[in-house]
Amino acid sequence: MVEGNKPKVQQVRERIEDGSILFLYTQPNGYQEFTVKVTDGMREFLIEEGNAQVLDFGSHEILLAEYDPELKLLTTYPTILLPRSAYFGINKYRSIQRISVDEAMPIFDDEEDDDGRYHFRQFPAGFSYDPFDGFGLIYMLRFIVEAIEEFDNVDEIRITRGSETSIEDRIFFLPRAIYEPIRKTLNRTHKAAVDFANVEKKNFLLSDLVFPLKPISEQRPIVRRTKGDLHAILDAAINAPGRRSQARSTNQSAAVRVVKSSAKELLNENHDELLELNREIELVTLEDVITKFEARLADKTLKEGSWQKFLSKNPFILRLAFGLPAIIFKEQMPVGGLDIDNKGGKLADFVVKSGAIGNLSIVEIKTPKAKLLGKTEYRGGIHAPSSGISGAVTQVMDQRYLLQENIGQLLKYSRGEEAFTYAVGCIVIIGTTPTIEAHKKSFELYRNNLRGVVVITFDELLEKLKALHQFLAEPSTEDMEETDEVSDTIDYGIGEDEDLEDDDDGEE
Repeated sequence: MVEGNKPKVQQVRERIEDGSILFLYTQPNGYQEFTVKVTDGMREFLIEEGNAQVLDFGSHEILLAEYDPELKLLTTYPTILLPRSAYFGINKYRSIQRISVDEAMPIFDDEEDDDGRYHFRQFPAGFSYDPFDGFGLIYMLRFIVEAIEEFDNVDEIRITRGSETSIEDRIFFLPRAIYEPIRKTLNRTHKAAVDFANVEKKNFLLSDLVFPLKPISEQRPIVRRTKGDLHAILDAAINAPGRRSQARSTNQSAAVRVVKSSAKELLNENHDELLELNREIELVTLEDVITKFEARLADKTLKEGSWQKFLSKNPFILRLAFGLPAIIFKEQMPVGGLDIDNKGGKLADFVVKSGAIGNLSIVEIKTPKAKLLGKTEYRGGIHAPSSGISGAVTQVMDQRYLLQENIGQLLKYSRGEEAFTYAVGCIVIIGTTPTIEAHKKSFELYRNNLRGVVVITFDELLEKLKALHQFLAEPSTEDMEETDEVSDTIDYGIGEDEDLEDDDDGEE
């Protein structure tokens, strides 16, 4: 308390639950202190709740805020004031002791009207304005403080009207113009994650609780989204248009260059860590491909050429269609069929060399929107294959025949490349898996009785990608043993799954 003449004392509010009382002390010079008094009733309540720490408080008051009229500076001391918290009266943060705002008004003044007015809402949106919440940032935005606490020489955050962040005299100066977009980005990211989780919860309940008791005709397929989907959603929330940091991009590029230039040294000195980094890169890359694949499946306007380019850029997707290791031998490869005028030649979308022997296979690409079955029921619930799928199968069989007939001539000028056509396999990638039971039956009967031709749908390829991702993401036995170690952390009594307070200004 600042020494001087006796201050004016105002009882601001009492919390009935535990008997705690808020007081405001105003000095003649305008200096103010805002406190919560540990009353006897409050001590009894906290002791009954098992909080023996309150014995250390005696009957003194906990300082929550102060106002300096000369500096026009309002300073808060974020404190845990949850009545049943085992950490009642303790600072909310690890090293940040104070959060202040410049160009502030007094905590209370009586200039505007006879009753006066309390000014608790001087901090920007995202701060807690209720004194019984102990001030500070709302729980969802605590990461801002945790990030600033990376600086060991900082114990105060000051919200300013400047334009640049800086550190001086143990104070981290955070301009409103920088804080506000950060707050909105965190808010968008949190809401995107919550929305994602809510959809997954609903889908889980439908698939595991509801649909098993529903007639087949009333069921619908539930597509479980992957970690890659969540990454894409959060990335879109964080990197809203115009928000990507050039510095961030530059730093990432620099990090990649360092790893590339020092790969051998890193492998020798940090073998396990580098292998783990490689595994993480593979997972992230696979997640990115899965996300793009799903986005393409949702786009009904894409043509065959677009899908061919996508698979060409991501050839390992095609390898999933084979039971043996495979590499792309040629794209848009001529397989024969020319007439005397060099017209009528036929091109295979992809010719793949699979296995250790180098046997060739042909891959024909259609689109996910291609129909697999005819609309009209043939008889007894059976549907005939559509002209699209039967034409694709006939086309790839013709290409196989021509490739076997002309392989010698095709390889004559291939600069020593070696390939064989002992038993040319044929794969057709087309459509999406039917959802109606009768259609599933018709489709399975048709494709499983084809000789030498494998038909796979686009969504089945996607599921193969997801299965591969799940396999790579599963922790090793060693990783699982490490996760059994328990670390001591402080629990403030607020769970990550709780519904959190929205911004006061309603920003999305």
